[in-house]
Amino acid sequence: MTSLSKHVYTGDGEDKISSLPEALLLHILSLMPTHYAVRTSILSLRWKDLWALVPSLDFEWMSSNTVDNNDLSFVNFVDHVLLHKLTSIERISFYVRGPDSEVVASCLHEWLRVAIRCHVQVIYIQMCPFPPLSLPSELFTCKTLTRLQLARELEFDTPLSSVWLPNLRDLQGLDFADDNKLPLFPNLIRLNLIVPDDYSWRLLPDLLCSAPNLATLVLWKCVEKGVNRLFPFNSRGKEQLPGEGSTVPKGFKDLPN
Repeated sequence: MTSLSKHVYTGDGEDKISSLPEALLLHILSLMPTHYAVRTSILSLRWKDLWALVPSLDFEWMSSNTVDNNDLSFVNFVDHVLLHKLTSIERISFYVRGPDSEVVASCLHEWLRVAIRCHVQVIYIQMCPFPPLSLPSELFTCKTLTRLQLARELEFDTPLSSVWLPNLRDLQGLDFADDNKLPLFPNLIRLNLIVPDDYSWRLLPDLLCSAPNLATLVLWKCVEKGVNRLFPFNSRGKEQLPGEGSTVPKGFKDLPN
């Protein structure tokens, strides 16, 4: 018996954890990174495929100085998890850091496509440092997406004019320039934007019109050591958003309201 499985049993040999309701076990597994959840499959037959029913996937990877077999192992692991996913995906997160992880970055496109086909609702992406990534066009027309959080380091080449996210309620970390016009977000409640130093405040009314139900707006300006908050705006008070109150994956911090 492995050291991991020993913790499942009580002193009299009875497996009380495995006898818990499936919904409770899935909730427990959803609170840990996916690579730990998958490891529970060795505990017993009850646990073998339980991880595949967890509605949230949190992938974490800290790359070494060069692309090596460890990077490839991480890619293979994510491929394996997505291939064997038995239910829809409510939340998926990628937290990847490393000086040379192009192998991982090149796979993000297809991983997100799989999540979208599984009706994903919440997406977190934090990958640094990376060149601009080509994210799938389906991401910006995903009807099930309610929350999208992009790392400040992340850029993408999808024109904003092609975006249509009718059920999006929370958008964070999007770079916004004066020559960009935000698409209509009919149900957006919270918006965090990163704007250039020379941002023109005359565009603020147009920005607000793009989200008629907006309750909270925070603008950030890029500076040498990070970003500074420029403009906090709250018109209707804080409202509960999808995913709030749940565990936020490592490395992701909600921008202040």
